[in-house]
Amino acid sequence: MTDAKAKVDAARAVVDLKAPPRPLALDKLSGKKVWVINAVDTPLLLEIVDGFKAGAKAAGMEVQVVSAKGSASRMVQGTAEAVAQKAAGIMLLATDPRLVSGPLQKAKAAGIPVVDSLVGGPDAPNDEGQFAHVEADMKSSGGVVGDWILADSNCNAHVAVMASTVLSVHRLLTAGSTGEIKRLCPSCTAEEVPFDSTKMATDLGSNSLNVLRRNPKINYLFPVLDAGVQFVVPAVQQAGKADSVKVVSHDGVNTNIENMRKGVGQVADVAFPPAKWIGWAEFDQTARGILKEEPVDWTIPTRLIDKTNVGTDDAQLFPAYQGFEEKFTAAWKGAS
Repeated sequence: MTDAKAKVDAARAVVDLKAPPRPLALDKLSGKKVWVINAVDTPLLLEIVDGFKAGAKAAGMEVQVVSAKGSASRMVQGTAEAVAQKAAGIMLLATDPRLVSGPLQKAKAAGIPVVDSLVGGPDAPNDEGQFAHVEADMKSSGGVVGDWILADSNCNAHVAVMASTVLSVHRLLTAGSTGEIKRLCPSCTAEEVPFDSTKMATDLGSNSLNVLRRNPKINYLFPVLDAGVQFVVPAVQQAGKADSVKVVSHDGVNTNIENMRKGVGQVADVAFPPAKWIGWAEFDQTARGILKEEPVDWTIPTRLIDKTNVGTDDAQLFPAYQGFEEKFTAAWKGAS
């Protein structure tokens, strides 16, 4: 309990702004086109894409987005098309490079820089042909969820983790949460409940209901992305366990956070900074690959949000990130 509570307290702390450390040669980027291969159209990822587009527009670049809708084959097709169309750069958003290894070899041969984001950890080695990452430490984030559950339950936790086996970021969140729970509380349990990322709307609800009926000890559900909470909460209510089962998640989607303030939905969230900031960071990294510069350490910070710090509006969650766009454009132009 001492270990878990200390980690929870640290994870609640306010996060400092990360901004580009070096200018960009904007005149060399203008008119070029970059491609984004988006794994799943969740609210978080769609907002990140909007941020990527805004960053590219500020640099005078165009963006082509491929929506894979959770399908590995669409990820491969989209990446191959980006290479065939001679993209200036490619961003793999929640798209595991190992799933698109064939097109990535062709991208390398064509000299097209590839950046991935929300796939693995910030220290993961680059796959063949990759330029760099823009990543959070998802395994550690999963560990924070595990710590929060242990602290909240006074080490009486029986957890079902709902995750897609196709998305590597889900596997890391699962490993982090289940590993931390088992490490700190041998009497607690954590079971993995997979769902099909192409059928999230149906799978998450039915799988949640099934596990609650099958295992009456379950008192926490962890759908590893905020987009899944809307399907899990009705299952908890249908099972008649709204008073005994708590839902926690990850991402920090605005709608989910607002529901927390109203006392509905989940009770805790490991949140990213504003999603559009992630898109700007991804664009910055991709642009540096196009310009053949050294990559930037764009490790994405997170903050644990619960009733102690949810506040009354989103600006209070990441105050340093308000108006971040001006910091980016100023840094790109070399202004202090």
